[in-house]
Amino acid sequence: MIVPGANPPEITSIVDSTKHEYTNYLNISHFGSLADDRSMTQVLNILPIFFKEFPEAKNKVRFHVYGTQLDQKSKEWLQNSPYHNNLIEHGRLELDPKTGLTGRQRIAIKMQESDVLLLLHGKTEWCREYIPSKIYDYFWTSRPIWAITNNNPQLDDLIQPRNGYLSDSSDQLSIYEALDRIWHDWKNHNLIQPKFMPVTVEAACKQIITNVSRIEKKL
Repeated sequence: MIVPGANPPEITSIVDSTKHEYTNYLNISHFGSLADDRSMTQVLNILPIFFKEFPEAKNKVRFHVYGTQLDQKSKEWLQNSPYHNNLIEHGRLELDPKTGLTGRQRIAIKMQESDVLLLLHGKTEWCREYIPSKIYDYFWTSRPIWAITNNNPQLDDLIQPRNGYLSDSSDQLSIYEALDRIWHDWKNHNLIQPKFMPVTVEAACKQIITNVSRIEKKL
């Protein structure tokens, strides 16, 4: 099934005119909804150990949350931690009457300015059946993606060929190791360069036809 509205977002001019720069902070940004079963605590839980290993990182790493309120588990976690400055909530980005930029265009700018885009998949059985729609926008902005996925080889197969950082949501060590790699890549100004492979309508149709052909051969 091809869903109407799957054409490329109208952000090309924005992406082309917004260049990423390394700043004094490692900016890791999450866009989209959060919930207790798709929570920032998947990352927050490793921060005490990570900052103990790399004390300098505590004053450099910033997680930005756009488009939603922080999930309840993360709110409770932060209440009992010394890491409030490491997570910044920005809320929804709407039409800016001064610049005329739409909410989606403003989001595209923030994605381009981010060092890494964080994709949280979740921790439920439903994760086997779905791919987060936000990944579509992530691919079009062509910034490094850190995906924390759960039991979905098809999603992993979308991330890995595009040179993404990949973690298993049920394996805290893999989350720690990804953040470790991102931290050192950022310090060296050598973050992964993603391959520009956006998901197009044409590519989706070809993939569906290919999968149907494989099923027919088995029958």
